Amino acid sequence: MTKTLFIINPHAGRAQKVWRVLERQLASWVDDYSVITTQSPDDIATALQQATDMTADRIISIGGDGTNKFMVNALMAHREAYPDFDCVFGCIPAGTGRDFARGVGLPLDSLKAAEYVLMKAQPRPVDIGIATFDGQRHYFLNVSSAGIANDVVQRVERSPKRPWTFLWSVLSALVRYEPEHVQIELDGKMWFEGHIYVAGIANGKSIGQGILIAPDAIVDDGLFDVVVAEKMTTWQLMNAFPTIYVGKHISHPKVHSNRARHVRITLPKQASIGIDLDGEPATVYDDIEYEIAPSALRMLL
Repeated sequence: MTKTLFIINPHAGRAQKVWRVLERQLASWVDDYSVITTQSPDDIATALQQATDMTADRIISIGGDGTNKFMVNALMAHREAYPDFDCVFGCIPAGTGRDFARGVGLPLDSLKAAEYVLMKAQPRPVDIGIATFDGQRHYFLNVSSAGIANDVVQRVERSPKRPWTFLWSVLSALVRYEPEHVQIELDGKMWFEGHIYVAGIANGKSIGQGILIAPDAIVDDGLFDVVVAEKMTTWQLMNAFPTIYVGKHISHPKVHSNRARHVRITLPKQASIGIDLDGEPATVYDDIEYEIAPSALRMLL
């Protein structure tokens, strides 16, 4: 009998509504399950302890990309304390963007995704991104971006009308954003230096509710897809912008892409840059180190 622990983030998109509908279906999908509703990221550690105590076979989160980020960080920390705890992770997308789900081909309808994850998905090893900055280590599942993405995320967070906010936030940020100077090394070799709108360090394909920042990224190839959009004229920017929704920006002369296991972003002295990790914003005052952890997590996909 498979034991399942559901972890619900009530602050993510439609998570509570999804759970109320999903719960009525569970009798035909799940043999033995428990449910924990978290109020803060700190509650996830307690939930994982319960999963260990009940010898859960799988942990299923209901939430958005930010929920995935907090789950992955908690799971990696929990593994250090309980190295023999081997539990598969699954996510039912119920947030606003659902970009990790888009990238790996999960249904975007939450109930269809639930049925797929619980009834059809198989455990699959996936890579995890590690970002180290300001003396701290952070894990991410999908994409970390440096530059304008942080501005976009903060605009989205401030808006009460999120379903229509991603596009408007991107356009508003583009008009006001001043590209920042960075140096980027890939696997120890200098690759790019200049002013950028965004540098995407991608394990997954999509950000911002369907922006295909890294259309060729694969979550289990042991590599980041690194995509940089450098400073360009307003006319170039407005012409290039629509192509990012279908992944054709990769061929633009002001967009550069490559693959690497290790990425270092160096800032000028006394400079800072905004970043995001799976949609969670931060401001960095030091160089940023990215490292891929191949096959670090088993997921239901």
